Amino acid sequence: MGKTCARVCAYVAWILFSLTSSAMAGTIEVFFNNENLRYTLFTTNDGPGEYVQLEKVANIFRLQLNIDAGNGRVVLQYGEKNLSFLPGESSVISAKRSYPMTFPARKIEGVIMVPLEFLTKTLPLIYEYNLAWDGRQRRLTVGIQNLELVSLYVSPFADYTRIAAQLSQSVPYKVTEKLPSLLIFELPQAKFNLQDNPLQINNTAVKHVKVIDSFGTTQILVRLGDEFVRYTHKTKDNPPRLIIDVFTTDEAVAEEETPTPTPEATVTEGQAATNETIVEQDLAANGETGTALPGQPFSLHTIVVDPGHGGSDQGVVVVPAVDATPALMEKQLTLHLSKLLSTHLIERLGVTVMLTREGDDFLSGEMRATVANSNRADVFLSVHVNNSISDQASGFEVYIMDYGSLDMPQGIKAQVLDYAQAKYLEQSKRLADQIVAAYRARNNGAKAVVKRAPLFALKGATMPSVHIEIGYASNASDRQNMTQEAFQQMLISAVADGIAAFKKGEEL
Repeated sequence: MGKTCARVCAYVAWILFSLTSSAMAGTIEVFFNNENLRYTLFTTNDGPGEYVQLEKVANIFRLQLNIDAGNGRVVLQYGEKNLSFLPGESSVISAKRSYPMTFPARKIEGVIMVPLEFLTKTLPLIYEYNLAWDGRQRRLTVGIQNLELVSLYVSPFADYTRIAAQLSQSVPYKVTEKLPSLLIFELPQAKFNLQDNPLQINNTAVKHVKVIDSFGTTQILVRLGDEFVRYTHKTKDNPPRLIIDVFTTDEAVAEEETPTPTPEATVTEGQAATNETIVEQDLAANGETGTALPGQPFSLHTIVVDPGHGGSDQGVVVVPAVDATPALMEKQLTLHLSKLLSTHLIERLGVTVMLTREGDDFLSGEMRATVANSNRADVFLSVHVNNSISDQASGFEVYIMDYGSLDMPQGIKAQVLDYAQAKYLEQSKRLADQIVAAYRARNNGAKAVVKRAPLFALKGATMPSVHIEIGYASNASDRQNMTQEAFQQMLISAVADGIAAFKKGEEL
């Protein structure tokens, strides 16, 4: 038993080293939208957390920093607001309230360091500007102060439809194309209280326009009509506004000023706004699910692998801390396995493989699906470790999306993310069946099943998608297997077998 424990601890240490050794010192970019300034913050890893130097943070964000010489309490002040904390304690105090942090601020070699989450969760308690963190690009964007989306209205013309978003001030924006169905115009986070949101248009150029808050930004989602051909966009002043023209013809039109909005130009069904992110496909008109998209034969070129959890979301404890060996968390094991699987799939199948996260980053379930959609993945795999209140639960499980237990929105047919996976359920089931069969074949008929669950990382995916639970951290046998190199190699080979079999069947 002692030798087994020693081997497990040694392998856990190797996994942790392989994930962190290349990131002992990293960088993040801080970009101030309102001043067009960029700064670089250097980071360091300390245990499971990534830290930045507090003094540098204070300098960049123009905070007043004071440290009590008696008890060491740190006080940060911005204008009339302040927050305080003691290094080593996992909470901060602001406005007489306590706020928890996943990782405490601490002293490292005599220097006060704060975790990355301090920038996105704690600093906003006193800071006047919006802060948006992009984990993939490792960029913290400082937004525009008091930005407001004043109005949203539409003016239909013969060959095009004009959408005008009036703002309180001119701001930079980003455009993302999800053609042929969607355009996304991303602004710094703004206040909005629109009477008609979503704004129903329902002509051949545009179906509807919707405004949402998403991951520290405000997005204008333009759902395109069946006869969409092209679009243009520009900004105008006096008053500041974003103008979007969506055409149903290739012919250019003369420049026209947007007329004053009329009640007829803003007809809507009065549906309430929802805080949902983008959806890539509408449901078929007959409402049927589980069928391949017509006219689009399956071809496997790109796979997106999603290492479950990350950042402040650590997942379950796979192996508890033992002496000097830190605990192995689910987020670390899933990243390790996903990187192994990525290399194996590239070498074996010759496909492009992308990870939703390359490091210790937090992503919501919706964002994980968005990464797969935006990279036009043909298959989406989300990798996790299971857990149970019973230590008898065990085995390998592959899940597909289940809509049965979700409280779905009423009267909004396929306008939100919830229904995106619906068309792919049959393909997802075939993919899950092939992976389970391959696992049993590789692991001497070991327990493996296909299940269904309302999983947020799957419901927005517009391709065959499965959620893989490699085993139960609550089961001693599964827990030991998951940390063994031989088991991990068997596991990724089995998943690759299943994908290869699925590819062969779907491309017939």
